[in-house]
Amino acid sequence: DFRVMVDVAYFGMAFINVALPGDTGGLMALYQMCGLAKALEYTMLGDRITAEEARQFGPAYKVTSLEDLRETTMALAHRLASGPRMAYQYQKKLFWDVTTAPMWGNYMEEEATGMVDCGRSADYTEAVLAFLNKRPPVYQGK
Repeated sequence: DFRVMVDVAYFGMAFINVALPGDTGGLMALYQMCGLAKALEYTMLGDRITAEEARQFGPAYKVTSLEDLRETTMALAHRLASGPRMAYQYQKKLFWDVTTAPMWGNYMEEEATGMVDCGRSADYTEAVLAFLNKRPPVYQGK
């Protein structure tokens, strides 16, 4: 629900860097957290996303130093634990029902099909060979 990142941390949607479309619901999760434009940018370019950028565009709730990470996360945990937990439970279910469940539809099935099809492609083979040979890939769109 709340992602706290250390200021030197980063993440990325790197599947595209090996000619794969994305996996494990990452595309949908990013879309829900930061909107279509940023989700497309992150997934199609495969660049690293810094902690501060993640905070600015949605994937991270807060950014803190490594030294303050425990204090920051414990303060959040205590705040939530002392809040109306039953209302939180219903609120989360309502958010899930309204924003997520209808959109998933056959998404996971389509995602799996995309991974299998792209995993059999010449571009994927090229990406793996390029990685192993420490050179940039040359994609053919096949």
